[in-house]
Amino acid sequence: MLQSTSVVCLPSKWVPLATFQTNIAKRWLERGHSSADVFAKFFFYFAGLNALYFLWGKIDDVRNQQGQPAGEEKQVENLVRKLRSDDVEEVITALNQTVRFFEERSPIQRMDRRGPKNPIDGDMAEGRRWRERLREEELLERLVALGSILYLVRSNLVHGSKIDSGDDQDVIQHAVPAVKLLLEKSLTISESALREAIY
Repeated sequence: MLQSTSVVCLPSKWVPLATFQTNIAKRWLERGHSSADVFAKFFFYFAGLNALYFLWGKIDDVRNQQGQPAGEEKQVENLVRKLRSDDVEEVITALNQTVRFFEERSPIQRMDRRGPKNPIDGDMAEGRRWRERLREEELLERLVALGSILYLVRSNLVHGSKIDSGDDQDVIQHAVPAVKLLLEKSLTISESALREAIY
């Protein structure tokens, strides 16, 4: 399991990439702020978050159990674990309504494993696991679980498995504040590390 990091250090060799990625994240954050469409907001905020978890996945050389470069879900976890404990508490508190929604809702399904025999229902195992972790007492583990749920939502949306009505509308409306806040906190951490590396 990845460990929580209290001090985020950026080696000087990563300054050019960090500068590029933080600028991308800021632009997507601004685009999310200016969009009226909740689905567009989710896409834009998640694109900014993606820029930052990609950055720190590279810097930290995040790997899977087989020793290969880790996939995006592990990169999301790596980024979330960079938040200080007071930030984690602030985020969980601010997102109380979102957390409660995903705790009470049926698990988010992985929709990329459907086929002719199961065209509508996805795989609930992963979503069920993250929902259970979301109910834990330890705040950082809850936030890691929320980040993973948001990644599942993002994957379903990107791969054409969400519609703009019904429960999907509720899912996105509850997910947007979480992605936005995680992006803002991650951007603050990344820019601070970048300033330290430059000066």
